[in-house]
Amino acid sequence: MVGGGPQDIAKNVQEDNLHIQTDEADTARDAVAEGQAMVVYLDYTLQPTGKTLENSPELMEKLKQTVSDTSGSPILARAPLLLQQSLLFPYSEGLSFEDAILVKKGKAAAFPAVLENPPASSFEIMNPAAYMAHVPVPVLRLADIHPLIDADYTPYDVGVMGEIDVRILTELFGGEEIADALAPAWNGGIYYAAQRRSAVTEEAKGSTASIGLLYESKWKNEDSARSFLRVYAGNCRANTPAWCGGSKTKRTATSRSTRPMKATCCCRSRIQASLSAKGFRWSLRASCAIAL
Repeated sequence: MVGGGPQDIAKNVQEDNLHIQTDEADTARDAVAEGQAMVVYLDYTLQPTGKTLENSPELMEKLKQTVSDTSGSPILARAPLLLQQSLLFPYSEGLSFEDAILVKKGKAAAFPAVLENPPASSFEIMNPAAYMAHVPVPVLRLADIHPLIDADYTPYDVGVMGEIDVRILTELFGGEEIADALAPAWNGGIYYAAQRRSAVTEEAKGSTASIGLLYESKWKNEDSARSFLRVYAGNCRANTPAWCGGSKTKRTATSRSTRPMKATCCCRSRIQASLSAKGFRWSLRASCAIAL
């Protein structure tokens, strides 16, 4: 969501994409700040041994596991996975990010240089080699969906479904092994949420039944796209109620076509997708899909 209130929500495609461009910046910069703090703290505790993270890279994996361990906090250990991972991300992944730069390029690169040119996405934090090589961050553009939905829906939220979000989602739906395999194959993701204009009471506005979600994801290879489809769509079929009264459409999944698809609404458990060697483009809103 852009800004701090209803008047600040993106209301057109230009505002949507402006927000998407910077949506993960705060997440990435928090990870840098906490990662640098962790490096300083750990180097201080290692001082009596004569070791540092820079000259003893073999220590990193064990230290990261310690940082990610929730057994010392019963409350955090019982927290939902989303909350756990979101809270730990700046410390565990931020530490890994800073350590990778520290070992490869030294303190100047890991501290002042990173602050001068900070990462802007969870992709860069989780892939420090890509950050150091200046690999472009995969950022999708949202199509102009406002003419299609604005008569019945009001904007609610828009943003990036980043690599960390995909890792959490796939672990939640499919387990840690699937998450570890699929997250690195992520190649961009965005979402757009809107609320029914007919939801006028506080009770209606507070219900997820009034919210529609459009989600587009892109993948580095077709196998990963298909795997994510099975994990995500299977869970959504089992857990989402009917959302719109549009006409039913056939599921479309082709291995060669990359043509953009006309936006249509499909009902209940049907998924509409465009599958190609370049990745998997699809959107799912509650039990309905929009393919763009």
